[in-house]
Amino acid sequence: MRIYIWMIVLLIAAPAAVVAQTPIQIGQPVSAAFTPDQPSVEFTFAGAQGDYVEAILDLPERDFPIAMTLIDPGAHTIFYNQGINESFFNGAYINTQLLSDGEYTILVRAYDLTANVDFTLELNASGPDEATGLLTPGGAKKGWIAPGDAEDRFLMSLAEGDVMYVSIDAPHLILDSYLEIQDPDGALVVSNDDFVTTSPVVFFQAETTGVYALSLQPAVDDAAGPYTVHLNRAPRLDPEAPVTAQFTYAGQAIVYEVPLRRNGTYDFSASSTDLPPFLVISDFTMFAIALDYPSAGPEYQARIPGFTPLRNESLALVVAADDGTSLGECQVESTIPDDASDTDVLEPGVPVSVTISPVDDTDLYIIHAEAGRRYSILFRPDWYALDPALRVWNGDELLYENDNAALGFSALLSNIEFPETGDYIVEALASFNQINPNYLTGVGELTFAEGSPFDRYPPGVDETQITLGYADGTALIEAPAEAISDDTYPLTVELRNDRTGHVDTMALERGQPLAMETPASERDVFFIRVADSSDAANAYNSGVVPHPEAIATLIGTPYGVAVDDNNRLYISNSETGGLIQLELSGKMTIVTQGLPTSGGILGPNAVAIGHDGAVYIDNAKENTIRRVKEDGSTETVVSGLAYPSDFIFDEDGAIYVSQFTTDVVEKISPSGGREIVFSGIRNPSGLAFGPDGALYVCNSDLGNSGVYRTGPDGSPEPYAVGFADILQGMAFDEAGYLYAADGTQGVLYRISPDGEVIEYLRGLSGACDVAFGKGEYASTLFVTNMGLDVSGEFSNQVIAVRTPRNGFNVPFTAIQNWSIW
Repeated sequence: MRIYIWMIVLLIAAPAAVVAQTPIQIGQPVSAAFTPDQPSVEFTFAGAQGDYVEAILDLPERDFPIAMTLIDPGAHTIFYNQGINESFFNGAYINTQLLSDGEYTILVRAYDLTANVDFTLELNASGPDEATGLLTPGGAKKGWIAPGDAEDRFLMSLAEGDVMYVSIDAPHLILDSYLEIQDPDGALVVSNDDFVTTSPVVFFQAETTGVYALSLQPAVDDAAGPYTVHLNRAPRLDPEAPVTAQFTYAGQAIVYEVPLRRNGTYDFSASSTDLPPFLVISDFTMFAIALDYPSAGPEYQARIPGFTPLRNESLALVVAADDGTSLGECQVESTIPDDASDTDVLEPGVPVSVTISPVDDTDLYIIHAEAGRRYSILFRPDWYALDPALRVWNGDELLYENDNAALGFSALLSNIEFPETGDYIVEALASFNQINPNYLTGVGELTFAEGSPFDRYPPGVDETQITLGYADGTALIEAPAEAISDDTYPLTVELRNDRTGHVDTMALERGQPLAMETPASERDVFFIRVADSSDAANAYNSGVVPHPEAIATLIGTPYGVAVDDNNRLYISNSETGGLIQLELSGKMTIVTQGLPTSGGILGPNAVAIGHDGAVYIDNAKENTIRRVKEDGSTETVVSGLAYPSDFIFDEDGAIYVSQFTTDVVEKISPSGGREIVFSGIRNPSGLAFGPDGALYVCNSDLGNSGVYRTGPDGSPEPYAVGFADILQGMAFDEAGYLYAADGTQGVLYRISPDGEVIEYLRGLSGACDVAFGKGEYASTLFVTNMGLDVSGEFSNQVIAVRTPRNGFNVPFTAIQNWSIW
């Protein structure tokens, strides 16, 4: 996660040329304005080595991106913040220690402005503190986390059985902090970073009498800011005795102790006209057992109905504002509901609420069905704790049952038929395969309907289990039955040859494996579409088949990739500051290491092979491009860049380098001449020459990224824009198809020469850079994965992806008299 935050901050914090300058003094706020013509403002102040300073850029109700950068007297960027566009704080914040004497610069920039916008910048002295001492129940202490602080530590004298909670009040929720509680023997009791929508909060029950310790630490390396820490005794919430909760600071959570009896049924609720309440039932290890989000206003309400404890125990009820910021009153209540009688008959299209409580409870209903018609029954939980199941009986004969829908905690019988017209019994109960007792009680909604209207999700397809083989001009695509799942059968499978466009189809029944043959060459690749037979058919579209293969897993952050004529891959590692050589067998050799880096992508990034056969690597930490010598040492060939993100060579040996912090692509000739050849888009990143001889640039404008083609005057011409989140590396094939990696969506896009954008491959984990192989691997695309998304596949791996065409490689030896323009 730290890599992800690092990358997003850097990508968004790319200021442009300075157009205004204003001195600023400690403790004296300065008002200024952004304008469409002058979106950047520069402030200067005198700083001394060892000083701690904080800068607060306040922009109420902004709806455009901003960036704030702190630059030291040597013109080095030492801190930056992109601003968090949230309701509680629309500005940006910097807090750091100054490492030298001299004049410092604060550079602020707005993007995509259409009108003038006023703002305020405040510069304050901050500093480390020795926030320690004894916290007493109901008391609070102020402190400060400064850059480099290890922790602030407090002591608490508690008695056995005390139920306590600790919360943090940080102005604007600026400080990202982490809490730990140790018992009198020094053992960890509980810890937390951010509990649901709150600022950090911990709650626990003292097991012994003695002195407990509270440790408050920065959650990330650069977290800093003031705070107030509160220690409270959790009040008791008894059934039928509502209480009023008062929220007085952003991110506050209030914790109640709720005594419960085994197999009792309880409804919990929180309602307010001031704030949207969020409810969590948890044990005192902070394991969330059940939760609910608020309904829409004007009176907000959150409910956890039908809750059944599994033993006589006390649990914690946590109440917070769902938006993390609202203040005011909230009414909190625990009630014991009446045991409602079961509905005798389920009418088509009329949902009923079902409470499964206590454990082993079963509710029975009657439906009337006619032979020859198809019906569906859906039992879905109203909140996630209940894992429901369904059974349908004809007297003593079990006709149908379902424990889990193909996707999610629901039970669904879809598109079923009955042997004859008559009445049937529907049994609603908790899952009969669930081993977690916390999911065996709760409230759900049961609906009976004609047809198959409930299957709202596409079939689930595990692409890793799909295999592709070739023999005698035929391709065989296979997958086991468990690789494809859905609720509404039969399924229709379409197999499309990417090169020829030929489509084959087959019908797939429940439990049937996939097996399809189609005419193909060994270079062909395929896409699979699986559609269900629900009333409104849902379809799954696969990524490319065959599935990519992992070549190697790297420790750190694999970023840039280049391939030499012997298909040896050169991979930069921006986390460790190294460059490795990777053979397709998986063998790795360290080429060089110890390059300057601050982790994330603030270090070695892009890699390229020069005309001299040497490997070149850029570095966003020191703003250089280096040449790597045969002995592993390096020499700087270009300096004075501004966060280089990618670079390539043209046929004459000139370097084109994209730079985040100036929003330009610069051309640097072998003789050292420099000129801007491209400008006008935010955060230029990946570069590629197309078969048409033009330079293409993609950008990393969060949520609005695309690809641009350079015009004769260097102005950007949209090629395919607005479809991606954060684009990084890209490469053309010989037919003009462009492959581009999206780092945060985990997608490898392909853009056809006529501008059609498809998801060629998805489910990756921080896809960064791409490069085609050579010779027999000319149609193989190698992709690095930083590992930003732990749920994605191929985290921290380099993979090989099949494509139907050879890559287009530079220099352009096949094109006569080539030039940029």
